[in-house]
Amino acid sequence: MCRTRHPSTAHRASDGFSLVEVLVATGILVTVAAAVPQLFTAATRANAQAGAVTWATTLAAQKLEELRSRPDLEAVVGESVDFLDQRGGQIVSPGSAPPA
Repeated sequence: MCRTRHPSTAHRASDGFSLVEVLVATGILVTVAAAVPQLFTAATRANAQAGAVTWATTLAAQKLEELRSRPDLEAVVGESVDFLDQRGGQIVSPGSAPPA
């Protein structure tokens, strides 16, 4: 009583992928592909914010260096310090002379 396997079931493992496996793999691929543009958007936004912080830090460092290089700053009474806006334009404090 020897059982023999049917020839069509003997090599079933090497026949390929089932429909369920293909659908699951496709679903995973679509989910990952949908997340990639969101990652690019987040990276672009973070890059722009980092650039703004770097620009602000550079302007602050320049202004501090300018103020440190003025030996007469402590002797001046009533003079206000100019500030720069986000585009680099000067903002003059009230009561001071406009920029030349």
